[in-house]
Amino acid sequence: MARTMRGIGILGAAALALTALGCSNVVDDGEGNVASAGDEVRISGRFEVTIPAADAWPGVRDQNAAVAGLQVNVQVHQLSSLLLRWSNHGNERLATYLVITTGEESFAGIPRIVASSGIGEFRAVDGAFVLDGALYLVGNATGGITLSGATRNEKPVVAGIAFNGRVALDALNTAARVEDIRTFTFPAGSAPVVFDTPAFAQRWTDTSNGENFACYNINSTSGQFLTGTSPTDFRTVTGGFVLNGHLYALGEATGGARATPGVPGGYTAIAARRALGHYGTGAAGTRIDFGTTVTSLPSP
Repeated sequence: MARTMRGIGILGAAALALTALGCSNVVDDGEGNVASAGDEVRISGRFEVTIPAADAWPGVRDQNAAVAGLQVNVQVHQLSSLLLRWSNHGNERLATYLVITTGEESFAGIPRIVASSGIGEFRAVDGAFVLDGALYLVGNATGGITLSGATRNEKPVVAGIAFNGRVALDALNTAARVEDIRTFTFPAGSAPVVFDTPAFAQRWTDTSNGENFACYNINSTSGQFLTGTSPTDFRTVTGGFVLNGHLYALGEATGGARATPGVPGGYTAIAARRALGHYGTGAAGTRIDFGTTVTSLPSP
């Protein structure tokens, strides 16, 4: 389990472990809590998350008085081991993920480490998003490490930090498993629903594989159409998941389609961005929302 970094002295063991694994570049939150980083460091953009008053730490400052509750700004930092590598992923480095505040650094300019995953818990974390005031990461849970240095039981997941009191302890844990959208059956409402992805002859010329237009629709298991997207709304959907009882698909909102000159049936997206398709509880007639952007962690 990933551990909350509120309070003093919690990071000490993690720092020693990472140092022993050949990590460098110590990060200190100003209260004696330290974590070690490898040479390979990735840092996300800034996110605003909401924490309940009961979870506040001494000296925390509300970063957005216009929003009810207590808001802090955070970034996701990936810190990689210099020595340990995944034997089944091309010697990719094992990593830990830190959530670090911005805008409330100590007098010495040192940020606070809010939460962290253990080294080897997650890999291929390549995005993050905020939903209902809570931060989530997109990547793979490894299931641990085998003696040969391979992932033990890897699966795509959305991992969340429960700042908003959904669990007793703030922690970075798997919040939902991301399933293959072609075979995922969602237990929504009183009856399960499934994705249906009818394809069309038109193609996206700004994707590497020139994928066909498709609709990402929700049907009942008996084949009854409940709700869906237009062919130009959403594309490159890589998986579906259920979070807090709602259905989501992970893909790209296109912003519409523009014909590609000189390519019959070819189109490019007007304003492609990584996003969640939110299908509500899967009920008939639900309006699908693409309002949640998934921010990619930059390359090292």
